[in-house]
Amino acid sequence: MTKDLTLPSSTKIGWPWSIEHFIDTNDSSLDLKYPKITVLTPNYNYGHYLEETIRSVLLQGYPNLEYIIIDGGSTDNSLEIIKKYEPWLTYWVSEPDRGQTHAINKGLEKATGDIFNWINSDDILMPGALFAIARGMQDSDAFVGVVNNFDESGREVKVFPQNITSKGLLTRFNTTEKPQNRDTVYHQPGFWFKTKYLKQIGALNEELHLQFDFDRVVRYIHHYPKVNYSNQTLVNFRCHQEQKTSPGKIEQEGQKIANSILADPVYQDLERLAKLWLSRLVWYEDLASIHQQNSRKLRIINALKILLLSCKNPGAYWTRYTFGSIRQLLTK
Repeated sequence: MTKDLTLPSSTKIGWPWSIEHFIDTNDSSLDLKYPKITVLTPNYNYGHYLEETIRSVLLQGYPNLEYIIIDGGSTDNSLEIIKKYEPWLTYWVSEPDRGQTHAINKGLEKATGDIFNWINSDDILMPGALFAIARGMQDSDAFVGVVNNFDESGREVKVFPQNITSKGLLTRFNTTEKPQNRDTVYHQPGFWFKTKYLKQIGALNEELHLQFDFDRVVRYIHHYPKVNYSNQTLVNFRCHQEQKTSPGKIEQEGQKIANSILADPVYQDLERLAKLWLSRLVWYEDLASIHQQNSRKLRIINALKILLLSCKNPGAYWTRYTFGSIRQLLTK
């Protein structure tokens, strides 16, 4: 029982430290049958955040939880923390792996729940999240809720999901598409899958290290489009300097995703949008190389060059990023 959960190492107060466990007051709406929810936490040397993540999952008070931790062979205090909470874990392992995507695939293979998602070892599941997910998934292929981005300085920004479709995901930054496609808002920890459907799509692409979740959701929603939305905050998403980030790498992985969609006849109705996205990603690489020039004269020439080149394919190239690049060159 979570009420017997071991005391935290931290002296912090509030959720999920000093609160005993969450009690749901609306559990009657679940028809007294709780679907099994699998929560997976991949981890590698995030011991300074891991305990908070673990407690936020275990203290949900949800009666049909499968909690899996896949550790990549951490050399910090992660193992000490995992072993401390071992009695409440369904499965855990600590061994070298090929990265986060591989760790999630390993956990997905072990998952036996009806509902699935991964909560990274620096994020925090909010009180009542699992009950809300269980209720919201009853007649849907996917359930999504609000994610609260926060940092250690106290800044918070809530991300409200909307219009999550495969076409919307591929065109969400495209200023030439219809408004309903441009208004797609998606944030990984707020998106929960039906486990059996996710497994039918196949393993996550381990060649991707930053956009593997985006790739998976595009494919999942293409096959299973019925999404239920909630304005309840499900997850606190921690923003910090240790996170993986690389704009150039993101664009390279975007090209891989677009090419893989184009190569698969199952997604032929996404072909136009994938080609458009691919054209834009290649264009952004060209813009980056043009920006290498530093002299005032060359900047003006290159601004004109960008404008003329963008006219060759306005559907792909006339974006805020393009016009922002021109403005930046002219105002340096």
